[in-house]
This record gives sequence, structure tokens and C-alpha cells, in this order.
Amino acid sequence: MSDRLNTFLSEIGVSAKEDKLESITKVLEATADRFPFENVDVVMRDKEKVTEDFLIKKHLIQNRGGLCYELNPLVYLCLKKLGIDVHLALGTVYHEDGWATDKTHVLNVVDIEGELYVADAGFGNNLSRKPLVVDGPPEESSAGIFRVRLKNTEKGNAVLETKGTTDWQLRYAFSTEPADWSELDRIKFIITDDDRSAFNKQLLLSKCLPEKTISINEQRLRIRHLLQKDETDTVFQSEEDLLYTVRQHANPAIAEETKKYLKRQTYFN
Repeated sequence: MSDRLNTFLSEIGVSAKEDKLESITKVLEATADRFPFENVDVVMRDKEKVTEDFLIKKHLIQNRGGLCYELNPLVYLCLKKLGIDVHLALGTVYHEDGWATDKTHVLNVVDIEGELYVADAGFGNNLSRKPLVVDGPPEESSAGIFRVRLKNTEKGNAVLETKGTTDWQLRYAFSTEPADWSELDRIKFIITDDDRSAFNKQLLLSKCLPEKTISINEQRLRIRHLLQKDETDTVFQSEEDLLYTVRQHANPAIAEETKKYLKRQTYFN
């Protein structure tokens, strides 16, 4: 399985000899471009354990996407393979109505010569697409302007924020301390089964590309363009519209799993 990881790194043009920040950026960009944030396994109630072999099979062999507890561990495996000092960390997402379920967001914290960076490929289509230095300057992507600060909260000692119209908005708080790999299964089971989970109610798929973001649910397609600064919604008239849209914006394997999900929904409803 590790050969697949080496092949992926070779395909995206990174090696252990390259500048670390450039390598991290290439891994984050490739992950965002190739592997959508998608929850088909969750709505299908799949609970296979999150192992290295599982991640390589799902992402690098089947060309599937995933949620934060799958996408960011894939980034972790890539960075470890490149000899970069990286560890998994746990965060809690913040919404307008308060905190989401405690410690169910997974991210990567990188240490480069004593300076900490966040490398996050699993926050929906809200991605910086590059490493964010803790207490450093903001970075901009098609999803907006991002920064990371050390700040003590009830959910950890650091926060990720995005620039709003007039001020900075909290997106999640996290601890910079290392998290154990076993936390991934805990989070997967919560996201799959818990009534409070935002990801087990309906199909969700999103991508953060260089010049636009895409999000799909069972009702509509939404595209936001960076350069035009506009947003368009296309409402689905049927399941066929939804499946056609998934085929347009995701890998064939994701479309096939979506088709299975829709058939199951039709059967049980």
C-alpha cells in the first residue's frame, strides 16, 4: 500500500528534497483538487475502521473523497512520508448558533524549525489550500481569507478564523497538542450515528478549487467564483439531476456510490 503513497507523491511532483512549505502546499492543493469533501459513506452507514490501508484504498485506489477524519489523515501520511514533522490535532467547529459536537474536527499541525503551521484539507470547501502559520499573516484562496491564532478557548489553545465583511469570524478552535490515531474511529462513529451530526442527514459534496468553490446537497448545486465574486444556485428537479451533477464534479467512483445511495433511499422510502 505504501507504494501507492509514493506514486501519489510522485504524480503531484513532491519529494523529501523539496522545500517543506512548497511540499505541504502541493499536497494540500492536490488533495483539494482530487478528493472532494463527501459523506456518502456516512449516509450509507459505513463504519469501516480508519486505517492507513483504508485511506490509501479509498482515496488513492478508488479515487473517493471523504470527511476530515479521512482527508487530513491522508495529508498526514503524505507529510510523514516526506519527512515533515506533523501530527494530527483535534478541533471543535463553531457555528452561528454555537459549538458543534466537541472534538470532531481533525486537522494537521506541522512544526518547521519551531514554527507551527496548520495544514487542513478537510474543512468542506472552506480551505486555504496552503499551510497557515500560527500567528502569521492571513492567506487567501477561492474560499476566502484565513488566519490561525493562538487563543485560549474552552475548546483549545488556538483558533482558525475567516475574514468577514467587517471583522474576523471564528470557524473552529483546536488544541495544538498531538491527537492519537484512535480518535479517528471515535469521530467517524459520532459523525455517522449521532443525531447531532450535521453530516448524516443527507448527501453532501464540496470542492475548493483554485478559482471557485462547489457545494452539492440533495436540493441544489452552488458555485461561488473568486474572480467574479458571485454565487449561483441550481435547484435539482429530480434525482437524475443530482446524479448528473455529481458525475460532472466528482470522480466516477463517487458518482457510482451516490447512485447506490439514491437507489437505497428510493427502496426504503
